[in-house]
Order: sequence, then structure tokens, then C-alpha cells
Amino acid sequence: MEDVYAYIALVKEDLGIKGETELVQAFKSLTEQLHPLALGNVKRFYAQSRMMARKLLELHMDPKTEH
Repeated sequence: MEDVYAYIALVKEDLGIKGETELVQAFKSLTEQLHPLALGNVKRFYAQSRMMARKLLELHMDPKTEH
């Protein structure tokens, strides 16, 4: 997921693309290289990894203390 975010940041910040039409074209170019289902899988895996990390941290943290 971080790579997808980095690609979008590259398009927006480094290439200076701000318009919606240009952003859509850049995303379309990405989906021509990566299957859209693979991108969806990346998102799902990212969310699952964050959830698992949160649960593992909760096992080792004292719920009475402020985080």
C-alpha cells in the first residue's frame, strides 16, 4: 500500500499534477501495469496487517495507562 501512496504522492508533488483529469490518467496508467484486483489485494493486506499489529500491541500494553 505504501508503494501506491508513494506513486500518488510522486504524481501530485513531484510531477505537479493537480487536475482531476490528469490524476485519473496517472491512476489509469498504474492500473495498466498492475491488475486492479491486485491493487485491491494490496489494500486488503495493508488493512489486515495494521489490525494484527494493533491487536499484538494491545496484548503487551497496560489498558490502565494512557497511550
